Amino acid sequence: MSSRSPTSSSPADGAGTIAELTALRKPSVLTPLATSAGNEQRHNAFQLQQVGATVALVKEAATAEGLRTAVSPVLTSPERREQIADQARVAGRTDAADRLTNVLLHVATEW
Repeated sequence: MSSRSPTSSSPADGAGTIAELTALRKPSVLTPLATSAGNEQRHNAFQLQQVGATVALVKEAATAEGLRTAVSPVLTSPERREQIADQARVAGRTDAADRLTNVLLHVATEW
């Protein structure tokens, strides 16, 4: 197994960041911006965490101790990094642009 470099992202845990992390199989610890419109960053982080594709650090856990607790296993275990990276790849949608284009073309031709 290869040891992948972990990434910590804050506060830009929006769709673009998520797409890049999953496409590149980057293990990550996400700290969503608490004031994001519609709480989409928190939603994105939790969705990825549920499938094992990241570690989400939110609200009450967003402390120095919480950060240490979240980051330590990612930094110290190549196996853990590889697990997160594999799940990130599975969770990602590398063909999202093509899929969206197809939907838009379909709608445009049916309209």
